[in-house]
Amino acid sequence: MTPLFSSPYHFAWFLLSMTVLVVMVLASYYGRRWFMYGFLGHAIVVIETVLVLAFGDGGQVYSVHCIWFNGLMALLYWKLIGTNSEPDKE
Repeated sequence: MTPLFSSPYHFAWFLLSMTVLVVMVLASYYGRRWFMYGFLGHAIVVIETVLVLAFGDGGQVYSVHCIWFNGLMALLYWKLIGTNSEPDKE
């Protein structure tokens, strides 16, 4: 594969994650609730990866890098949920 991705599965997940991020940023015009789906998706993958690595071999799909990437993506979505596009009105 490439030096940045140790597995074709990681490369495919990265492309999917970036595509979904762009779509959700565009969909956020209709409300911030769309970011919750991205947050939940990546948070579930973090939990799943931790469990798989704790109780067995992750093979080519699961790795510590998977935890870091999905954790950072979940944090990004969490921050996007909390952003306020309008200034506070007094």
